[in-house]
Amino acid sequence: MPKVLFWFLVCLVSCNLKSKTDLYLERDLDVLGNKVKVDFYITENIYIKEVAIIRDKKEAKKTLVISLDASIPEELWSSYLISIEAKIIDSEKEIRIEKWDFTPSLTKAGDRIYILKDIKVKESKIQNFTLRLFKIVRNEKIKEGKTLNIKKLHTNND
Repeated sequence: MPKVLFWFLVCLVSCNLKSKTDLYLERDLDVLGNKVKVDFYITENIYIKEVAIIRDKKEAKKTLVISLDASIPEELWSSYLISIEAKIIDSEKEIRIEKWDFTPSLTKAGDRIYILKDIKVKESKIQNFTLRLFKIVRNEKIKEGKTLNIKKLHTNND
């Protein structure tokens, strides 16, 4: 009997595991305490609702989450590059600039659309967060739209 109970518990646990990121996205980021509501049109067609960082201690990672308007078609993103600059002050009061350039891929959860990016930041706060959008034309980066600036984006959500 203990063997059957063991396998039942293994099956129950393994079938019901979801990452912390998946759980927050399913709940529309509603219980995430460190999200920043931005309500920002980076271009006339691209609307950013919220920006947040999800820390998953179990998986030892942090994920940047950009919540978008659901009406943006996925093919619109294929020619864009997102460029993020994060100003971080470490425990020694040293300033460090992290830069993340990536081609966005969209993640759908419910009726919302997100851009996700794994980041490696051990500090609990980004002092200044800057997001720019570039269009790639003949292998050249051409800036599109406005620049989004966020002061004090917390990286710990628990």
